[in-house]
Amino acid sequence: MLMLCAILSMLLLLVAAGSDLMWRTIPNALPLGIAASFAIGAIADPVAIAPLASLAVGAAVFAVGVPLFGLNVLGGGDVKLLAATALWAGVSDVVALLFVTAIAGGLLGVAVGVWWAWRRWWQQWATASVRDGLAAEVVTVPYGVAIAIAGIAVLWQRL
Repeated sequence: MLMLCAILSMLLLLVAAGSDLMWRTIPNALPLGIAASFAIGAIADPVAIAPLASLAVGAAVFAVGVPLFGLNVLGGGDVKLLAATALWAGVSDVVALLFVTAIAGGLLGVAVGVWWAWRRWWQQWATASVRDGLAAEVVTVPYGVAIAIAGIAVLWQRL
């Protein structure tokens, strides 16, 4: 049962990554589904999960994420997704989760920056009238993709 719950969470992480990539939003149902699958897994095998410690880790990640949301560093969906994924990571793997998330997010940020710069150069070359419109463009990084990569890595390791 624990394996099924972990696989379900990995699938939900993939959906969250796709949603964040396509629409820059993570529906609330996805972190909620990950948290629910964690709860079912914790009931099925509480020794393997250590639910109370994992709940403390998830709450701590959420508590740190809320001010980051307030500072516009992370989106609200990213904070919820990271907190739900931290439930699965627990005390033993939360540092790995955060480290892999940071590395994947940094690489993703570089990729988005390069893509945006190339796109801007191409549009400026193609037409001079686009130059003014690009100055106000806000570039965002779909950080849910980085969270999903790290979450899948942690869950895969648990399997």
